[in-house]
Amino acid sequence: MARTAVRPASCIAALLGCLWSCAPTEDPAPSDVVAPAQDQEALPDYRAVILVTIDTLRADHVSMNGYLRETTPFLDDLAQRSVVFDNAQATMPFTGPSHSSMLTGLHPFQHGVMINGQSLNPEIPNVAQRFRDAGYKTAAFVSTGFIRNVTSSFETVVLGKRTGRATMKQAAEWVEGLDADTPFFLWVHLFNVHEWESEKKSPQNRPSLAEASPPLEGDAWYDYLAERHGWPMVKADDPFPEFAWDTNQAIINNRDQLLETVDLYDARVQYADGSVRILFKRLNAALGSDPTLWVITADHGEGLGSHSYKGHSSQVFQEQIHVPLIVFQQPALAPRHVQGIVSLVDLAPTLTASLGLRDDAWESLSLWPLIHGTETKFSRPALAQRSPVGSAGDVFALMSEGRKYFYRVRYDDAYYDLTADPQELSSNLDSPDAEFMRALLQVQLQSRNWKAGDQDTDMSGFSEELLQELKALGYVE
Repeated sequence: MARTAVRPASCIAALLGCLWSCAPTEDPAPSDVVAPAQDQEALPDYRAVILVTIDTLRADHVSMNGYLRETTPFLDDLAQRSVVFDNAQATMPFTGPSHSSMLTGLHPFQHGVMINGQSLNPEIPNVAQRFRDAGYKTAAFVSTGFIRNVTSSFETVVLGKRTGRATMKQAAEWVEGLDADTPFFLWVHLFNVHEWESEKKSPQNRPSLAEASPPLEGDAWYDYLAERHGWPMVKADDPFPEFAWDTNQAIINNRDQLLETVDLYDARVQYADGSVRILFKRLNAALGSDPTLWVITADHGEGLGSHSYKGHSSQVFQEQIHVPLIVFQQPALAPRHVQGIVSLVDLAPTLTASLGLRDDAWESLSLWPLIHGTETKFSRPALAQRSPVGSAGDVFALMSEGRKYFYRVRYDDAYYDLTADPQELSSNLDSPDAEFMRALLQVQLQSRNWKAGDQDTDMSGFSEELLQELKALGYVE
């Protein structure tokens, strides 16, 4: 597998500073564009650090983000006592690569996990290693099997397809079985939201929506979703403009199919939210007042018909990469919302900050200055990547200050003003900002020694069991 050298964050910040100095006059001056400082007020000596990831959870279907249907009542309540990042971005809309970025502080083309099923190189420092070296017990409870190859640094690993409730029960029992005062790092991953489409084939397993009826009546609910998703704006008795939304050319030809999609998806989100509530309640009882850090996020989102696409792995629009991110701490943090753009690549140094170390292999930056509110002028572009499989090749997206640029090696680039066009429906490469954003993206890639086609997506070494699992989930043709 090809490897690329990693430059420290200071080098990349310096390169970005140089580029900002060449930006158009209406853009922020270099002194106004800063990355968060690495040293901040002392963190507690945590007994427990808990990372919860919910697969396939797009940010705009979380009710704490203003979604009208109450999909996440527990997370809504927790957000009132937490620091919430409103603009968190995944590094890739693919489960294995995205989690590898969270655990290593590196982008996918740096850590080398480009597709599901690939192994994370144990020579790359990761969060589980750092906690284990510091004397923490480490465990991963993952409700699917195909990302087993990114869990090798955890001492205890429980994998396999099962319900969110079963996963939470096993994770809670592991914590409850530890000796008193034993410090631990726990990663719990819920896969159930990803399975929303399978409910069509097995309705007997379908969770019921806690709110059975739409929150708006008549055409208003469809209109609300259509505006949010970029669906066709048609009334119930209007002709529907058909479109295909997956590689199998499945056709959507009426509004009811799209509304059912949302119901299936939202029911799974509600189920995942209830599962997190169960874990939180049991671990709070086990930990009492012990210093604890919770980070709750998602690996990626889902299309649900946005850009005429239902899934996630083939696109890097906001519905695929904008994810929720909640940080809760015992003792309590001052609740607040952080508006600045952040990347999940920054979770590695954020999770391990209390250990008092800085891993030079991680170019990412701790989010603690933003969590504590000591950094007020934060602005750092977030880089995302599409897995370079199939005919598309390398595709990167860079988001910065309400602007987003797509760099496509084999196809035309695109530029979107997210303030005026949040659904990314109208590319405008003639915008004065487009050239600047392209240059900014190129600096991001050059500073990390990226080379076109220099990523390994070979599956020839995968076991037949793993290949069948990936095929069942639609990741392999």
